[in-house]
Order: sequence, then C-alpha cells, then structure tokens
Amino acid sequence: PIPGQPATLADYLIKSESDWRRIQDNVGVGSELQKQISVLKSIRDKLGTKQPIIETVFTPLTIIHKITSPEFFLKAIKIESPGFVHALERVTETTIEFVSKVISAGIDGLFFSTQCATTAVCSKRQCMKWEVPYANTVLDALPESARDLTVLHLHGNDVFSDLEKEFQVGFVNPHDLKKINQVIKSTKKVVIGGLDRELLLQINDPPIKELENFLSQRNRLMIGPNCILRPATSDRLLQKIREWVEKYTY
Repeated sequence: PIPGQPATLADYLIKSESDWRRIQDNVGVGSELQKQISVLKSIRDKLGTKQPIIETVFTPLTIIHKITSPEFFLKAIKIESPGFVHALERVTETTIEFVSKVISAGIDGLFFSTQCATTAVCSKRQCMKWEVPYANTVLDALPESARDLTVLHLHGNDVFSDLEKEFQVGFVNPHDLKKINQVIKSTKKVVIGGLDRELLLQINDPPIKELENFLSQRNRLMIGPNCILRPATSDRLLQKIREWVEKYTY
C-alpha cells in the first residue's frame, strides 16, 4: 500500500470463468473482517454510546467488480454467466453476516457504497438486475434503526442518481458533484454534500461560498464530503468547518 492512498489489489482474483470457483460456499466472515469488527468494538467502547458510528460496507456487486478484471467483469455481467451469479450470491451472504456482526458490535449504521451505479461500470438495466436486489438483501438484514442511519454513497461520475429511490435508507451521498442538485430536488432522503474532498486538500479555510450555496437549496441537508476523506485532509480545517456550520443560520 502507498501511504495516504487506498489499498489496491496486486492482481485480480477473477480473470476467467474458471476463477469463479475460487469463491467458495459457506466461507463466512474471515480473519480480516474479524479484525475490523474488533476495531469497531474498541472504538465504540472508547467513544461511549452518544456518538453515532457508521461502517463502510460495499454492495455485493461492487465487491465482485473490485476483485474481477475490468474486461472480464464486463463480459461476465453481459452474458450473465452461472459462475458470476453464484459468486454474487455467496458474496451477498458473507456481506449479510458481516453487517450483522457490525451492528452487534454497537455500530449504528453503514456507509453503504456502490461503485456500480454508473455508466462507467454497467448499464442501468444491468444495475437494476444485479446491483439493486442484492444490495437490498443486505439492507433488509439490518434493523430499521440501522437503515435509518445508513448512508447510500453513489460513487463515481455519471451515476444513475435516480436509483437512490430503490434503497430504503436515511441518507444519500452523491460522489458526482454535477448530479447533486438533481438528487437534492428529487429525493426525500437527507442529502450529504457541500464539500469536495479534493478541494479540501488545497485549502486552509472553510469554502464558505460552496457551503452556503449547498445549504440554501432546501432543508434536510447535511454538510459532508462527496466521498470518504483523503487521509491527508487537515484536521484543523475540518474543525474550522464544523465551527462554521454550528454558527450558520438559514
């Protein structure tokens, strides 16, 4: 891994039809995910119960997309190969088991991220068939209180922004800054935005104009970045933004 950058695979797990067999039945939550659960328990113990905590979890199709070579993913989802369907079902089962353990660890909800609701990955028809139902199977395993505190993150550019209506969660966080106004106008969910995570790496003071423009559009808005913050983002800048938001009046 490169310091300050997200981890990437050294090689793709799935590159051919025969590779789907590498995703076995009844694997369950492995040691790496168990480590995450232990860390979450520790964070909850240290923070107490007053601070809400949400855990990043990717949708099943996004996980398949991440471990499959781009060329083969496009082929597999187009021909709807049995190996692809079987793997998606197994990943869904493991994700459900993981999120159940996450909630049991005292976590309040999910930062539920899809990287497949975009034309860069698949068509809208494919997304409706292979993303939405499997992702909702995971959400259905959550208690209602956890769904209410779950953020649907629509990652990437040129996203199918209207797909947010397919998910019964409390919040939506569009990555695509060009689509956020469209989401604000159409959704009943709380919309998280107003901060460009790349801009935050370049400034020392709150981007007041951008924040005011965002908050002026309607109620049920929450200030936040358009994706998970880069590790190099200044803690002092974030504190200044929080102080500005707390003083802001409509």
